[in-house]
This record gives sequence, structure tokens and C-alpha cells, in this order.
Amino acid sequence: MRKCLLTILGAVSICCLISTPAMASSKKHGKKGVKARSTTECTTEATTRGTVFSPAYGTLVHDGATSPYPDTVVDITVPFTAIQVERNITLDTTNDTFTLPKGVYALNFQLFTLTDNNGNTTSQNTELLLFSDIYLDINNGSAIVKLDWAMSYDNSNIVTSPTVFATFSGSKIFSIGADNTVVRFKIKRVSPTVTGSFSFNTLLGLYQGLGATPENDPIRVTLHKIDGCAV
Repeated sequence: MRKCLLTILGAVSICCLISTPAMASSKKHGKKGVKARSTTECTTEATTRGTVFSPAYGTLVHDGATSPYPDTVVDITVPFTAIQVERNITLDTTNDTFTLPKGVYALNFQLFTLTDNNGNTTSQNTELLLFSDIYLDINNGSAIVKLDWAMSYDNSNIVTSPTVFATFSGSKIFSIGADNTVVRFKIKRVSPTVTGSFSFNTLLGLYQGLGATPENDPIRVTLHKIDGCAV
């Protein structure tokens, strides 16, 4: 009887030794199977967790001189004529609005301005370009994003033509909390004490008349989504 039990135990031990590598091999291959999920499966899971990054970018421009803004106009919506190299950003040139999907954005802009010839002095022409705020209007005033900016100007031709040529440039990182958010690019001007006006203008026609076609649009705004996670 004892000899019989020893024979049975020995057989069980051999079976265990044989099955153990097979189990380990099965577990090993199982892990590889998890890592080798399809792109669709991974994307679906990431979407459920809200971590998928959806690209969005675009360059908004006004490719010619705008109509003059008289000194009585202090609330200005910056106009656009086209959107370049865009993805998931749309532009409405009728209402001068652009629509953004949810995400965190880096924005850079440059505006070129030119005062008209009103026979004013240098300081008076500069006063026509005193901006108190440059900002984004989110969903018709539901939120305001103020932009960081700087101004530089050239009045070297004041003796022969009392005009001021100025540039405004700046940047901002900001968040958009929902898809299909409508945005306007706005300027608030300090009310001038002198008469006159300014336009967005780079004298591009002069350059083109000389045979040059530089990329110096009067208005240029670039937007690039840098994060697609929940905000």
C-alpha cells in the first residue's frame, strides 16, 4: 500500500513540473496580447478617459488695408479675410469670428497700423493709436481673455507726411472649455482728443508696385492647440 502511494505522488509531481512551464508560458503570452491591442481599441479607451489629443491650429489674416477707424470708434473688432493652414478651426469673415474646439492654446499676433494725414503733430497722431486693451471676446462677452502686447512706432516722416506707422504684437496661452466656442479678436481704444483715424495697413501695395510680395499682412494671428486634455 505504501509503495502504491509513493508511486501516485511521484506521478503527480511529474505532472506539476510539466504543467508549470506551460502556465508560465500562457501568462507570458497573455501579457503580450494585452500590449498588442489595436490602435482603435487604445483610441477608444483613451477617448473614454478624456485624454485623446485632437490637433487644432490656424493662421488668421487680413490681406489688405482695412477701412479707416475714425476717432469716434473706440470698440474695434479686428477683421479677417482668410484662414491659412487650418485644422479644426473655422473662420466666419462676415461676422469676424472664429470657432475653436476645447483645449489649451498658444496665440501670437501682429497688427500693422497707419494713421491718416490730418495735419496733426506727432503726439496727436500717436494718440490715435492709444489702445487700453487687446483681448479675446469669448462667446459674446461670456468671458474675456486679455492679451499681452507691446507697441512700437515710426514717425520719421512727420515733416513731410504727418503719419505714424505702428506695430502691435503679443501672445497668450489660454483655455477654451467647450467645443464650438465662438471668439472675437477685440481692441479697446482710449478716446482721442483729436480728430483723425487709423487703418490696419502695411503699405503692401507700394511693395507690390516695386515687384515685391512680402508676407507682411496688416493683420496676422496664429493659433495652435498645445493640450487636448480636459480643462
